[in-house]
Amino acid sequence: MQTIAFLFSKKTILLQFFTFIFLVFASGQMDSTFFKNPDSRYYSIRHGKWWTEGRSLQISPEVHAFKYLTLGLNLVEMKTETGEGGGNAKAYQIGFEYLPNKKIVAPKIAYWKGGYVFGFGGKIGINSLYYFKEDASSFAIRPMIGFGIAYFHFNYGYTFFANKNFKELSPHNFSLSWHHLILPRNKS
Repeated sequence: MQTIAFLFSKKTILLQFFTFIFLVFASGQMDSTFFKNPDSRYYSIRHGKWWTEGRSLQISPEVHAFKYLTLGLNLVEMKTETGEGGGNAKAYQIGFEYLPNKKIVAPKIAYWKGGYVFGFGGKIGINSLYYFKEDASSFAIRPMIGFGIAYFHFNYGYTFFANKNFKELSPHNFSLSWHHLILPRNKS
């Protein structure tokens, strides 16, 4: 019952409203190509036998663990280039993290870059988060480094909190995420 009350509290509803507004304005103008035809914004082009480039929209569920279990969900826009056996990627993501035991919600925005060879690679990035709990809130920055195999990513990050009221949370963060392609759709 407390979780339901928390989800419909003034702070949470305000956060949901601003997240929705940010998503609308971050995606471009309302009359842009994205809203008329999202398939034209996301693409995959093969330039030869080995070289491809693309832009994709993905959904990424994640699980964090160190001191407490944390669940997350992100919307990821990724740009990739691949060559013979390897490639690189950069991504922007917006999402949230939720700590069910502590009833803490943290919306986040992240940016990362990575490189890979034959499906195995590494990445480095930064997250900006805003933690909310019943009696406090705090801005936080989390640099991260990680590796991945295909669509699975394992990351380590260290969180710097602006407010000391979040001492119960460990600054160390390990996460496992999976990227699922939404757009472009395969045309078969």
